[in-house]
Amino acid sequence: MGDTTEATVRDAATIDVECEACGHQFSYEQIFLAKAEVRYADPRADAIRTVKRLGEELRSGFGKNDFGRLSWKRCPNCGYTQSWMTKRARISQGLRLFLPPTLLLFFGGLAAAILIPDPAVGGQVLKYSLFGALAMPIIGVVSMILAFQPNRGRGEVSKFNKPNITFEVEKASAQGQQMQVQNMPGDIRDAL
Repeated sequence: MGDTTEATVRDAATIDVECEACGHQFSYEQIFLAKAEVRYADPRADAIRTVKRLGEELRSGFGKNDFGRLSWKRCPNCGYTQSWMTKRARISQGLRLFLPPTLLLFFGGLAAAILIPDPAVGGQVLKYSLFGALAMPIIGVVSMILAFQPNRGRGEVSKFNKPNITFEVEKASAQGQQMQVQNMPGDIRDAL
């Protein structure tokens, strides 16, 4: 099909949350990117359908109550991390704690191997630094799963409140405004 292309659809979503611990309602925004197959004749309609489909998938938690694509925000009132956010919280904390030392080991070992004049010693330094750089993410994942509990000391909450997710495209449609989706094939031609 020569009249279609793959485009990146970008839209902001507002995530409304009712805290499972204290009932406080708060919201935050997150930008989402999705790949879409769009027709040159009407790319915006195809992009809007893609955003709506993404919204339905996110609202259903991809059918499994998996809201891992939503960013992690603690309740501003009590600091509780919602039950559906704990997976993302662990990933975020793990990256923050273990990515810098992993990169330091990798690039530091590489630099040391290059700068050390004796190739045998440089090779050993590189070997051990690469081993450490490979081991660090494994250690990080295991420690985040076993040790990091974002709600430690806050008590057990048995309630599960799904987030309400509304995309800008959906808001514009509800208000009767023209829907705008960026990064479409025609946008570059229109700007020229």
